[in-house]
Amino acid sequence: MHVSTKVLQETLDRYNRFAEHGEDKDFGKKIFTQKIDKPPFYFGREQFDIHYSCGGLKINKACQVIGKEDKPIPNLYAVGEVTGGIHGRDCLGGDSLISCFVFGKIAGEEIAKKQKHSK
Repeated sequence: MHVSTKVLQETLDRYNRFAEHGEDKDFGKKIFTQKIDKPPFYFGREQFDIHYSCGGLKINKACQVIGKEDKPIPNLYAVGEVTGGIHGRDCLGGDSLISCFVFGKIAGEEIAKKQKHSK
């Protein structure tokens, strides 16, 4: 962590005082589930990533990506979170898998039909 033992202890003590009083004066937190005062303590690095984009590529019912001329781009299909999805600009948390499954099935069927007719 590259933090001295002294600074870590001071930080934990400050947080625990906030937890006792029910208000974090540094970040405005008002709900605390527990104090951090019983070792062992564990440290881990976290990284935030965008996992869902509200909006996305425009597709038709066959999951073909629609280009600038408002026509399907040949052989380009989109499924999952890259599409506008069923929510458009709003996303309900946890619902992104629906886009993957539903649009993936549709795109797969469309590609298979195209392959069958091209032989």
